[in-house]
Amino acid sequence: MKYFTMKFFSALFFFTFFIFISGCGFTTKNIEGGLQEQYVQGLKQSQNQNTSELTQYTQQEVALSFAYPKQWPKPEYFAQGTSGHGGFQPEEKSQWTIGIGEPSDYLGEQIFPLGITGFGVHSAEEIIKKLEADEMIQVEKDVVQNGSRVIVYSEGGICSSQNALIFSEKATVLLQGRCAAENMERKNQFEAILQSVSFLQ
Repeated sequence: MKYFTMKFFSALFFFTFFIFISGCGFTTKNIEGGLQEQYVQGLKQSQNQNTSELTQYTQQEVALSFAYPKQWPKPEYFAQGTSGHGGFQPEEKSQWTIGIGEPSDYLGEQIFPLGITGFGVHSAEEIIKKLEADEMIQVEKDVVQNGSRVIVYSEGGICSSQNALIFSEKATVLLQGRCAAENMERKNQFEAILQSVSFLQ
């Protein structure tokens, strides 16, 4: 009886411990997998505000204007060019970036749920060939909007993003909605911003 009781409480202890560490978020995944999961969860958080109330944002320095949900923080403009944005991009280094929405922290870096990145002038025909040749990308539409050609596509990865390349005579602009392809609310936010994008004369 004593042996049975010890076995019972031993099993109960390990079961309780397992439930505890599961609730705390500990898993048997490797560190990289855990960080990727943290990255995805960070991108999927927040941004639950109603997108019907929009306010206009204009960045004179790059002659670009768009609308974003009124309840969100003001977009942040970064004038320096960067490389390694992740996913498809027209060229190695961008000229500027605008972060949209409430950023989350990932390894000490601010990750915005949506963003607009500026590149040099590119041929839409050349870009769409590259998009169609990429197995991770699905082109969804190719339209003219506000006088500019727009190619909308989804791209797989840690989570599927919704993206749009907007071509003008002065620049090629990439709008990214991280994890938006698999999140209807984020996708609606992406569409609302995309429809409002215009280049200043």
